[in-house]
Amino acid sequence: MEIRPYVEGDEVKILELFQLAFGRPMSPEYWMWRFTQNPFTAEKKILLMWDQDVLAGHYAVSPMEIEIAGQRAPAVLSMTTMTHPAYGGRGVFTQLASALYDRLAEEGFGLVWGFPNNNSHYGLVNSLGWSDVATVPMLGLSASKFDPGSPETGEEAEGFTDALARRFEHRWAEVRIAAGKEFLDWRYLRNPVAKYRVLTVAGGEGAVIYKKIPSPEVREAFEIDLMEIAFQNDPALLRALLGAVLAREPSVERFNLWASIFSESYPAFERTGFTPGLPLTHFCVRPLADRSNRLSDYRLWRLNMGYSDVF
Repeated sequence: MEIRPYVEGDEVKILELFQLAFGRPMSPEYWMWRFTQNPFTAEKKILLMWDQDVLAGHYAVSPMEIEIAGQRAPAVLSMTTMTHPAYGGRGVFTQLASALYDRLAEEGFGLVWGFPNNNSHYGLVNSLGWSDVATVPMLGLSASKFDPGSPETGEEAEGFTDALARRFEHRWAEVRIAAGKEFLDWRYLRNPVAKYRVLTVAGGEGAVIYKKIPSPEVREAFEIDLMEIAFQNDPALLRALLGAVLAREPSVERFNLWASIFSESYPAFERTGFTPGLPLTHFCVRPLADRSNRLSDYRLWRLNMGYSDVF
C-alpha cells in the first residue's frame, strides 16, 4: 500500500470513505469550508493510504495558529481519521499519523491537539506520543432553574468587528487559538452546516456565540450550546446574556458549555448554577517541537467548544 498527500479530486473518494466508515454523509460544502477556506492557510494537511484504487485510510488535520504566552505558533487540530472496514487491524491509522506528524514537524508546526473518542484515545496516548491534558465535563444549566428576571433582548451581530472579536480573547490564558475577526467569521458565520448566532448586551460589554440544537430528551425542545461567551467575569452580565438568549429562543431546556475549572470565569458559571456532568471529553495534545510537555498543563489553556470540530 502507498501513502501520499491529498491531490485535487481525492475528495470524491474521501467523502465515499466517510460514508462507509461512519454510516452518514459529510457534505461537500462542509469539506470545502473546513479544508479549502481555512483562514490560516490554503494548504491541505491530509495524508491518504491507497491500495491501488481503494482508499484504505485517511487522516487530516486543520491548521490554526495558537498563542503561547503572547507568541504566535503554527499548530493543527486533529480531524477526521478513517480506515476502510476491509483494512482494519493493519495499523493503517498509526502509519498515517506517524508520517503526517513527521511532515508537520519538518514544516515547522509545533503542536497537534484534539478530542479523541473512547475508541481512539488509548492508541493515541500509548502508541503515538499524545498526552492527556484533561477530561472535560459538560457544564450544564437547566433553563427551568434559571430566572432571567427582566432580560434585555440584546442585539444580534451579523459579523465580527475587530472590537467584538477582542471580547473573546480572554487574555488570562497562556495558550489559546489566535482567534481574530477573520477566524471567528469563518468558524461561526460561514459554517455551511450549522447556524450560529452572536448576541451582545449592555452596549457590547457582554457577548455570546451560540448554537441551538434539538433536545435529546424532550420532544420539540432545544438546548443551547454556548460556544464562546464574554462577560468580564461579572455574574450579572452573564445572567443578562443568558436571558437575552432565552428571550430570542423559545422552548429551551438547557444551556451547555465548556469552561476550565482553572479559568477566571469558572466561579461565575458555578454561581449562576452551571454544574459539571456528561458527556466527558478527552482533551489531548501531541507536541511536535517542544518536547517539554509544558502544553499538557490544563491550567495554561483557555478552552471552549469552538476548539472542537464536533460542536
